[in-house]
Amino acid sequence: MLERCKILVFFIVLTVASFKSLSQPAKEQYSKAQFKAATLKLQSITNNKLALKKSLTLSRDYALNPEQVISLSTITAHFHYLDDNLPAAIKSLEHAIDIAKDNNLVATTAGVQKKLGIMFHYSRLNARALIAYKQAIALLNVENEPLKVANLYNNIGLVHANMGDLSLAMDNYSKAYTLYQAHGSDQDRTDSYFNIAGLHIHLEHFDMAIKMIPTVIRARKLYQDHSGVANAYGDLGTAYLKAGNYPQARLFYEKSLHSYTELKENYFIASQHHNLAEVDNLLGNTTSAMKHATLAIALSESTGNSYSLIGGYHALALAQYLEGDFAAAYKNIVSSLDLAQEKEISDWANDYLGLKALIQSAQGKTKAGFLSQMRSIELINRQKNDELSRQMVRYQDKTEANELARALAHLKQREQIARQQRYFVMFVLLLFLIMGFSFYRRRINLKLQFDLRHLVAKRTSELDLLAEDLKQANLVKGQFLANVSHEIRTPLTSIIGHAKSLVSGDVNRQNNDAEVILRNSVHVSSILNDILDLSSIEVNKLKISYQMQAIDELVEEIRLLYHSEADKKGIQFIIENQLPTDLHLYTDRVRLKQILINLCSNALKFTSHGHIKIGLSLVDDVVTIKISDTGIGIENENFLAIFERFTQADSSINRRFGGSGIGLYLSLELAQMLGGNISVASKVNQGSEFTLSLPFLKQAPNGLESYETPSLPIEQLPDVSLHGTVLLAEDHDDNRQLISRLLTALGLTVLQAHDGEEAINLCTKHQPDLILMDIQMPNIDGIDALHTLRNGQYSQPIIAFTANSVADDMDYYLELGFDDCLSKPIDEPKFVKTISHYLNQNEPKESQAILSSVDLSDLVQEFISSLPEEHSKLLAVVAVNDYDGIARLVHRLSGAASMFGFDVMATLGGEIYAKINNNELDGISNLLKILLEMMAQTSAVNQS
Repeated sequence: MLERCKILVFFIVLTVASFKSLSQPAKEQYSKAQFKAATLKLQSITNNKLALKKSLTLSRDYALNPEQVISLSTITAHFHYLDDNLPAAIKSLEHAIDIAKDNNLVATTAGVQKKLGIMFHYSRLNARALIAYKQAIALLNVENEPLKVANLYNNIGLVHANMGDLSLAMDNYSKAYTLYQAHGSDQDRTDSYFNIAGLHIHLEHFDMAIKMIPTVIRARKLYQDHSGVANAYGDLGTAYLKAGNYPQARLFYEKSLHSYTELKENYFIASQHHNLAEVDNLLGNTTSAMKHATLAIALSESTGNSYSLIGGYHALALAQYLEGDFAAAYKNIVSSLDLAQEKEISDWANDYLGLKALIQSAQGKTKAGFLSQMRSIELINRQKNDELSRQMVRYQDKTEANELARALAHLKQREQIARQQRYFVMFVLLLFLIMGFSFYRRRINLKLQFDLRHLVAKRTSELDLLAEDLKQANLVKGQFLANVSHEIRTPLTSIIGHAKSLVSGDVNRQNNDAEVILRNSVHVSSILNDILDLSSIEVNKLKISYQMQAIDELVEEIRLLYHSEADKKGIQFIIENQLPTDLHLYTDRVRLKQILINLCSNALKFTSHGHIKIGLSLVDDVVTIKISDTGIGIENENFLAIFERFTQADSSINRRFGGSGIGLYLSLELAQMLGGNISVASKVNQGSEFTLSLPFLKQAPNGLESYETPSLPIEQLPDVSLHGTVLLAEDHDDNRQLISRLLTALGLTVLQAHDGEEAINLCTKHQPDLILMDIQMPNIDGIDALHTLRNGQYSQPIIAFTANSVADDMDYYLELGFDDCLSKPIDEPKFVKTISHYLNQNEPKESQAILSSVDLSDLVQEFISSLPEEHSKLLAVVAVNDYDGIARLVHRLSGAASMFGFDVMATLGGEIYAKINNNELDGISNLLKILLEMMAQTSAVNQS
């Protein structure tokens, strides 16, 4: 009966309201465009009170739909918050939430709940912020709105971090990262991963942070977030600093400083100068510390960076104290403490009082120093008490959150009862709702049409951007292919022409033809090596191997390499060495030499008269190598372009001088991987100067590979040879004899196997100390033999020995379980070093002389004598188009030819093998014809 009375009263009220609305003038309806224009005008008002007045007028004088009321309420809440009226701001947002719920706008409700949580968070009401964020998550479907849920998890993690609940913060950051992994963009995943890395620093998990942040740096470089890269470099430096690795900390602070300097972000440049000053003090580099601290102070004052200003004064005071300038140190530490007190940065003030006490004591003011020290202890104890109090507050916040959650559950129960009552009333009003059904349906159709147009416009925009990216990629690809095609076709034409001359039997020109073929083959090989190195860098697979290196010796090698060519052109090749005597540093010898070869080659290419000069110097722990010339020079506007991939300063350069356009790009990438950089200065028609700067490292950086031969005690050092048993599995008889002879010369006992099956049997019987395993062998190949031996509990090193020397192939063999890889032809220094390393012995003295003295002439003769038989086998499989058989034979021939110095034959065989593997059969017949003619000609010349 009571419920029926309530319904009757409701109808009466509804009727009266209807008559009132009919008697009042109708409010003006606002279209979406009009409302958007009005809100934009409202948000542009800088006077909060005026903005609030205008928003109230807008809501009173116009008929707004629910979505417009919600939008206006959130804007009003923002103005209340800016006016320091938090209760009014919260009330506005809660009003928006009620309207969204009444109209079943679930996504909108979640969005306003999130804004309410943000407002609570900024007001340090952490417990209420958590409730608001969790209510927002409860309204969202993680499958339909995964990114919105991920963003909320990030916000919850931030609140937990502020409350000191680091484990809960990590849990929510991890949830966010999982969702970003499945649904987010690369930048979303990277930023979330970076949040987790930063939390590891707070948790003092420095090793984990050091492992994670380089991944962030590589990702941000890919999508060119330069500011993000600079930020990540700084955090990586902080992780190394807190882990106690000061050289690495300095290295990455330098990288961060360099990145921010390029971006001209002076606020953060000041921060990195402060960081470098602090770490230089820890390293004892007080001069550098004072320089960076002075720069930090100057930039901080101009940008308002309070933290760096305070820290800069402290770092400068510490450096001056260490240098004995106590008066200046006291002045700067007082400035630092005064600023810390003014800015209410109590943590730093407590720490810096200790330095003030030391300075006062050093000045003879022992009483003042004692009082400063006691004050420092008092403040530190107070800080600890404050931390305990904050922990109590966090506990109370958690309790309050639990109580609020229970209250929320009670409210939800009451809301459910109210909802049931509303359903009953709605049932009674069903007849009235039917009348509005057509209007509602029309509104839904309009909304769907709008959403469809918006989606189509969005997809069209995305496709336009993708088309533009593809267009740019095709332009770069076309330019690269044109350059490389020219660079490879030119020497290849010469190779083919002179090879035909050899085949035709022109004996008088054979030596000249062979020299031309060799020179052009080396040129093609250098281009291919650059392309392969570039590919390795692009996929982060190029490895840096640090070892101690004498710089002047390396530069002398470069001089010897180019001196004769410079003499032919009438150019002076000058070395100016200002390095300390016998200077050694840790670097990658191969990559450094590669950089110097590229720079010197360019200098020689573009210089027709005058000189080329290499200058060496060491300043502030930076080794500087300057390569200057008197060549054609570079226009100022082309300085940046020359370091881009596949780019030259002028399109005419390629036509006049040649080049693929990747040498300088590759050199810069390698220099940066070594922790250094390359800069250029040039004047047109006067010459250029390229400056390579490298850090003076006295030990290999942590986390990077350093290849040093394992040391043995003095009494264990061998005189001239190795000892032990090596099993050599190689199917080519001549190769097997050659390698066996070299191993025997080194003092080793050699077991020989012609295929994988024989290798397994010999290994099982003799248990050798080391196995050299060819990959492609008959019966059982090297990979199957490896698996069989490992399954049979053979635990000694197994090294892959193959002609497949591409980096990806080498990595693949290592992933299969090989301990290392050696390529054919043999690189004798690497061959000896690798064998010695895995036998756990030092390299033999004069190993190069030992190998050079081995007589291989009979084996070379045997290889040449075997060519007619190999020629017949190859002709047989070519006749029936047996490409598998062709590939097997040319791969076998290529490996042997490279071992015995027949480089052109090896290159041809390798090219044919690669084309068959890649199913690129066009042009195979011409290459096979040249190879067969070369084999026949080589055999014929030998017989004659």
